Amino acid sequence: MDAVPVAADALLAEVDATTAETLAPLLAQIRTEVTTFGVVQTPLNEASIRQLLDDIAAAVDGQPEPVLAAAQRLRTAASNVIADKKELVERVSEFLSKPTAELLQATEASYMAWHGTQVAVANQYRQWLVAYAAILLLILALVGIRLVRSFRELDEANDHLEEQVEERTHDLSDALKELKASQAQLIQSEKMASLGQMVAGVAHEINTPLGYARSNAEIVRTSLGDLRALVDAQSRALDLMTHEETDVEQVADALATAQGIGESLNATELTGELDALLGDTEHGLKQIAELVGSLKDFSRVDRSRSDLFDVNDGIDASLKICQNQLKHRVEVVRTYGKLPQIECSPSQLNQVFLNLINNAAQAIDGEGKIHIHTTPTPSGVSIRFLDNGCGMSEEVRARIFEPFFTTKPVGKGTGLGLSIVYRIIEDHGGTIEVRSTPGKGSEFNIELPLKQHSNNPARESTRDATQAVTA
Repeated sequence: MDAVPVAADALLAEVDATTAETLAPLLAQIRTEVTTFGVVQTPLNEASIRQLLDDIAAAVDGQPEPVLAAAQRLRTAASNVIADKKELVERVSEFLSKPTAELLQATEASYMAWHGTQVAVANQYRQWLVAYAAILLLILALVGIRLVRSFRELDEANDHLEEQVEERTHDLSDALKELKASQAQLIQSEKMASLGQMVAGVAHEINTPLGYARSNAEIVRTSLGDLRALVDAQSRALDLMTHEETDVEQVADALATAQGIGESLNATELTGELDALLGDTEHGLKQIAELVGSLKDFSRVDRSRSDLFDVNDGIDASLKICQNQLKHRVEVVRTYGKLPQIECSPSQLNQVFLNLINNAAQAIDGEGKIHIHTTPTPSGVSIRFLDNGCGMSEEVRARIFEPFFTTKPVGKGTGLGLSIVYRIIEDHGGTIEVRSTPGKGSEFNIELPLKQHSNNPARESTRDATQAVTA
C-alpha cells in the first residue's frame, strides 16, 4: 500500500507543469481511495480506484515514454493493493465460515499439556533450590563455628602478643648491639693490624732520634763533670782569696790550678757544643713526641664524632707513621690547599689516609712517587691520592671495596683495609672514587662534607658501636 504514494509522486515529478496541474487532484484522490480500500474491512471503492486510474491514463496520453512508464507503475501498484486486499478478505471469510469449538478444545488441550510440563519443571527447580539452600545453610553454620574458634584463638594470641613482641624486640636489640660492637671491633682490629705491620718501622723511627739523644746526654754528663771540676777549682781559689789567714802562695797555686783546668777545657767552646747537643736532643725528642702522638691519635677508639679536624695535619701524621716504609724508596709529593676544618672522626680519617698511603706504597715495586692533593670545595674538601705503581685491572677495581677481598698472598693482607675505608667515608657522608690503569698507577679521589648530618643512620650506628667497645 505504501508503493502507491511513491509511484504517484514519481509520476508527478515526470510531467510538465500544465499536466501536473491536471494530475495533482487525481493523484491526491487516488492516494485517499487506495488508503481507504486497504484499511476498511470490506472495501467497496474498487470501481472508483479503477476509474481514477483510467482518468490518469487519459491525462498522460501522448506524453513521453518516461511519463507513460510512471503511469503504468502507478496502475501496477494500485492493482497489487486491490489483489492483496481481495485475497485477505477471502481468507478471513473462509476462516470465519469454519466451526471454532473443536479448534478451541484442541488449543486448550495443547495449552494445558504445556502448562503441566512447566509446572513440573518449576517444582523440580523448587526442590533443587531447597536442597541448595539447606547445603548453603550447613556451610554457613560450619563457617560460623570456624570463625568462633578463630576469634577465640585470636583473642588468646592477642593476650600473649605484647609479651612476645617485647621478648623479640629485646632479642633483636641485643643482636643489634652485638653486631654494632663486632663492627667497631673489626674496624679497631684492622687499625691495630695496620699498626702491627709497621711496628718495626715505627720502632726504628723512634730509636734513631732516641739513640742520638741518649748519646748526647752521655756527652753532656761527661762535660758537666769537667765543668764541675773547673767550678770547684775556681770556688776554692775564691775562698782562699777572701780568707784573711790564707797564704799568698796558696792563693797563687789555687788560681793556677783553676786557670789550668779552664785552659784545658776551653769553657766557651764547650758551652757552645753543649748548647748544640741539647738542641739536637730536643729536636729528637720532639720527633719522638710527634710520632707517639700520631700513634696515639691513630689507635684510640673515638667516643665523639663532633671534633673539628684539619685534613692536611691528619695526612702529615699518617705519613710520619709509615715514614720508614716510604723513605729511600718512595717520594711523597704533597700539594696542599688551604682547607677549612671539617667535622669528623679524626682517628678514623687517619686510618683512611694510612691505609691508602700504605696500599699505594705496596703497589710500587722499587722506587716511585705518591702525589697527595687537597683542595677546598663548596661543600667540603677534596683529597686525591695518586701513585705510579702497578695499577689494577677493571675486574679487581670493581671488587676492591668488598670485605675480605685481597690480591695479596695469604698472610700478607686481611682484605678489610679498603672495605673499612669505604665504610668510614660513607659514614661521614662522603664519596670515594677509584681510577686505575694497569702498569701506570691508581688514583683515589675522596670528597668529604664540612659538617656531619645528625640524622645519618650509619653515623649513629658507628658512634653506638664505638661506645659499646669502649664501655
